[in-house]
Amino acid sequence: MLKCTKRQIRQLKTALHWKMPEAQRQRIQMILLRESGMTQPAIAEAMGISLSTVNRAHMAYDGGGIKALKPKPIGGRQRENMRCPGKRLCWRALLRLPVRARC
Repeated sequence: MLKCTKRQIRQLKTALHWKMPEAQRQRIQMILLRESGMTQPAIAEAMGISLSTVNRAHMAYDGGGIKALKPKPIGGRQRENMRCPGKRLCWRALLRLPVRARC
């Protein structure tokens, strides 16, 4: 890990006050703890996360700064938008159909 400059540390501390997702806030805290002298295994144990998570956060910060610490969108189909808004109405309408039309 690269050693952060005073300006970068100040920017990270300021970023903790911004409105952001909790995952990004946790990653910034990991970076600040590492800069204060804690080892990665100690950070993982103190925060209750795995060592690989701490390592990935540091590698992301080294590669792209604060912007790289933002949570990435999760792939795959988002099922929550696929639901029928009025489930009862949909089922009632389906039950009214003749037996042949249901199949």
